[in-house]
Amino acid sequence: MKIYEAIAKAVKILEENEIEDASLKARYIMQDYLSKSKEELIRDKDTFDTNGNNFYDYFEKIEMVKNNIPYEYVIGKAYFFGEEYFVNENTLIPRLDTEILVDEALKKVDEIKKINILEIGVGTGIISITLALNKENLNILGVDISNKALEVANSNLNRQDKKIRIEEKNSKIKFINSDIYSEILENIKEENEKEIKFDIIISNPPYIKSGVMKELNKDVLKEPDLALDGGEDGLIFYDRILKESKKYLKEDGYILFEIGYDQKEDLLKLAEKYGYEKENVSCIRDFENRDRVIIIKNSRK
Repeated sequence: MKIYEAIAKAVKILEENEIEDASLKARYIMQDYLSKSKEELIRDKDTFDTNGNNFYDYFEKIEMVKNNIPYEYVIGKAYFFGEEYFVNENTLIPRLDTEILVDEALKKVDEIKKINILEIGVGTGIISITLALNKENLNILGVDISNKALEVANSNLNRQDKKIRIEEKNSKIKFINSDIYSEILENIKEENEKEIKFDIIISNPPYIKSGVMKELNKDVLKEPDLALDGGEDGLIFYDRILKESKKYLKEDGYILFEIGYDQKEDLLKLAEKYGYEKENVSCIRDFENRDRVIIIKNSRK
């Protein structure tokens, strides 16, 4: 069986099982299986299995995707801001919408020379790592309640290529276990012998309403509930983060959230509830022109 024949067979298997983007997933898995780029795969499409087992391992992976396991978990990697990251079933899979959140954070970083950032709910670590790869002099503390997610984040952070590039930017990242703010003050005191506040608090928290969870695509349901379920109204984590945020956020600092497309008005109300002025809250839309990122400025009185 040649490469193009194996891909065609895989596409048929996936389509017969109503898997979305069957052709794309079959090709991505083949690229990973043969360690080839898209261009190399096209060039070598008439060749046989260079791994020598007539695509047996490839079709094992296709069977996993057929059973609604996200292909990113199957190959153990995903891409974000052009960088490759390790992912597994303990973390949310990076999505294009989150690149908008990071892009807005990078703009805010440009306003400050030496900057302290707090990321709440690091998951794979992609937000903190992307910021540190693209800007200099960042001091980032990332927190997550899941030790398994922190293992993934630290694995991505400690990849030699990324670690060296971050050090060259004179930036630091530390990931710790904390239920939102619970362990932050103690950690800051240990590191700095005094309390400091953050210039930016950034988070892509779970924001799907509990009642909607069962309506998600089957492959999305394979991702951890902890990273998806935002409670009955989808706002529980925004509320918890904003409630104590002024204790940790500098004057003229920013909070940046990724939000669901229909949560803008709810976030405006929450921000006002916890002392942020309406005129200091803005919203950025995504590639499909839906509300996606909320930016809250902690303006001086």
